[in-house]
Amino acid sequence: MSILDFFRTRKAEYKTNIRDVDISTDDSFSPEQILLALSTGSPTSISPREAYFLSERNADLGGAVEKISKAIAQINILTKDVYKEVIENDDLVMLLDEPGESMRSIQFLYEIAESFLLTSEI
Repeated sequence: MSILDFFRTRKAEYKTNIRDVDISTDDSFSPEQILLALSTGSPTSISPREAYFLSERNADLGGAVEKISKAIAQINILTKDVYKEVIENDDLVMLLDEPGESMRSIQFLYEIAESFLLTSEI
C-alpha cells in the first residue's frame, strides 16, 4: 500500500461535524444565526427588535447606521414653492423642527433615519 492509498482510505473514513444546510427550507435557525454565520448574501426578513439588537452587537453595522443618521439629523429642512422661493411657515417643517416637548428636532431626525436604515420603516 502506497502512502497515497493510505490517505485516500483515511479520507473516506474521516467524519466531519460540518454539514451543508439549505437555509431556505430549514426553520431551525434564527435570523441572527443566519446573519452572523450562515449568510447566503440574499436579504433576510427580521423583526425591528432584532435589527436594533444586531446593530448594537455589530460594530460595523452600528457604526455605519450612526454616521448616516447623524449626517441626516443635521440637515436643515425647508420647503420651496414652484418658483423656488422658501416657504416660511410650512406646517411640515414646523412639525419637524418642533416634534414635541421632550424631543429636539435633531434627535427626532436621528431616530427617523436610524429606524429607516434598520427596518425600512419610520
